[in-house]
Amino acid sequence: MVVLAVAGWWFARNAFLETVAVPGTKLVLKTQLEDDGRSLAVGRRGAVAADRWLREAFGHPLQDETAIRLARTANCVWIDGFGDQATAWSGTGGVCVYTSRPLWRSMRAQDGGRDAVALVVHEVIHEAQRELGCVDEPDRQRFRWLMEGTAVMERTRR
Repeated sequence: MVVLAVAGWWFARNAFLETVAVPGTKLVLKTQLEDDGRSLAVGRRGAVAADRWLREAFGHPLQDETAIRLARTANCVWIDGFGDQATAWSGTGGVCVYTSRPLWRSMRAQDGGRDAVALVVHEVIHEAQRELGCVDEPDRQRFRWLMEGTAVMERTRR
């Protein structure tokens, strides 16, 4: 019974219960309960900007549906809270942004959220790189400098 209660509590706290499609893209935003809504607006702007950049730079958007998880807690995936404490990452499960982290809140609050939008774009570009087969296995990052450099090029275009 205790295990069920703990599992129910964890699910209620960490589940992504709202999914919002970004029209005209293969991107969907997923939020947890108690999201303040401000991160959702920034995430949507980032998704639209990323899609536009990918169309211009690569000639096509993402081909596969990709989730951008706006996580209030440190659990984009069930055991995530024990690992890396980055503000955002991209992996086989899509993009994750931890909206309760101080860096995200600061980026979202300053300059109309421009840096927070750029962070979402950066991670979505990594998803495009993954689709194109450009990302090595985690233990074999031969071209990390190139992958990161490409993902930050969008910021220099402003």
